[in-house]
This record gives sequence, structure tokens and C-alpha cells, in this order.
Amino acid sequence: MQTAHQHAVVAVPAQELAELNRKLDALTRQVDHLVERQRWQAELLDEMGPILRLAMNAGARNLAELEKKGYFAFGAELLAVADRIVTHYGAEGVQQLGDQVVRILDVVRSLTQPDIMALTKEATDVLHRADRVAPLGVVGMVRASQDDDVQRGMAILLQMLRQVGKAATLVSAKERPLRRPMGAARAAVPAPTSAPAAAPSCKVAAPAKANREIDGVAYTADGFLADPTQWSPELAATLAAAHGVAELSPAHWTLIEFARAEYAATSVSPNIRRLTTGTGLTTKEIYAMFPKAPGKLTALLAGIPKPAGCI
Repeated sequence: MQTAHQHAVVAVPAQELAELNRKLDALTRQVDHLVERQRWQAELLDEMGPILRLAMNAGARNLAELEKKGYFAFGAELLAVADRIVTHYGAEGVQQLGDQVVRILDVVRSLTQPDIMALTKEATDVLHRADRVAPLGVVGMVRASQDDDVQRGMAILLQMLRQVGKAATLVSAKERPLRRPMGAARAAVPAPTSAPAAAPSCKVAAPAKANREIDGVAYTADGFLADPTQWSPELAATLAAAHGVAELSPAHWTLIEFARAEYAATSVSPNIRRLTTGTGLTTKEIYAMFPKAPGKLTALLAGIPKPAGCI
């Protein structure tokens, strides 16, 4: 006889039971895979542990050796130098330096060629033996100058001095103030108070006869303006470019403005001597700006007649 408290038996369909068994099998396989993976990682750590310890010890020894040699201190100093360069020069200065790195390397490569290094060593040896070299008098210097090697050395030194002089002239021209407005430049040119003493060697030029006309401007046969009143700063720049002067510097404008003021006051185109005394520029500086016929080219750009009788 069954009691009231007896539980009823629930029958589970066979299909659901099979699905449950399948999921249990899949879960069992995943657990087995995780266990195997954990075991493999443990074995890998056991095997790699000694290798990692050896690598770390070797790395520590290498770092200690580098620190002992001063690599880290050297790197810190390089960073400090870079910081000072950037702080002092700024991004534009560093960029300009970068643009010149190739030229700097070319110079360094030229200076470190075997023949140059051998010459430097010989010159250094001579300086080290300078206390054993007997002094030479005037006669001894004259005799020494007859030696072919001494003559060749003197010629080389003169060439080097010439290049140094050219470089100094270019640097001096670049360091001049930027071009002022035309009115200011004209006012800065010293006006002649009287006819220059050197002017008589240059006769007053006769009125120019126009031989051709370009863009409404009349020119003489030798390229000078037939009428100085047609001159303008733009025309001067155009004529300068036509004669190989790409850009007129403040020094160029000083010459041009003075030449025009001089011609307006005396009707005489100034020669080189008058240009140097009137502008304060040296003959060397003027020839650096106009290597060929500076007096003639200055007058041409100033729109005044060619200096008569002057070189």
C-alpha cells in the first residue's frame, strides 16, 4: 500500500538525457584541455626559469659594464648638450644647422684625407722642433725664398689668405643692417658739400644719345639710361639681375643712392675713389660686389652716364 508521502517518479525523455550526456562530455573535454594547458605552462616555466635567470644576470652585468665605462653619463651629457642647443638656437637654428651638415661632413672628410693628415703631422713635428730652429735674418729669408718648395708654400698661403679675405667680405656684407626704405636710404647717403678733389680726372659726360628703347625706357648704345629721370628702384633691380647680380644688398643700394646724389649735385658720375670716400665702403668691398668695372656698373644701375675717363 503506497503512502501519501511517497514521491512520484518523473520519467526523463531519452532525447533530453542524450543531450545532457553530450554536454557533460564536452565540458569534460574542456576541463581536460585546461588541465593539460596548465601542465604545459608549468613545464615551460620550469624549463625557461634557469634560462631567464641567466639572461637577466648577463644583462645586469652588461649594464654594469656600460655604466662603468661611462656610457650612461655620456648619454646624459649628450642630452644636456641637445637641450642647450635647442634652448639657445631654437628650431629654426637647428634646421639651418641640419641643412649644412652635409657641407660640414664634406669639409671634415677633406681635412681627414691621408695626404692632409700627413701634412698636418709634418707641420706639427716642425712646431715641436721650433726651439731647435736657428733664426733667419733678411739675407737668410731671401735665400730661402729661392727654394722651390718655399715658393710653392708661399703661393699656397697667399691663395688661402685670398679665400679667407673673400669669406670675410661675404660675412661682413651679410652682417650689414637690412635694407631700409628708399627714403631712409637716400637720406643716409652723405650729400657732397663740394665738388670732389678726384673728380677732375673724370670729365662731365656729354648728353647721352638714345640708340634703343625697351619697355618705354631709352638706353644708349652701351646700355646706360639716356634719361636719368626715367630711373626707378625696380629698374635698377632689373638691370642688376641682367648683369649677374641676383639681389641688391644694402651695400649695393648705398653705392647706387650715393652715385645718384653725386651726379645730381655735380653732373659728374663718381669714380671709384669718390665712391669709397663718399660711402665709407672700401675698394675691396666695392670690388667684391662688382668684380668687373665697379664704377661703370654702379653708374649703370644708378641710371646715370658712364664715368668719362674713369676705369
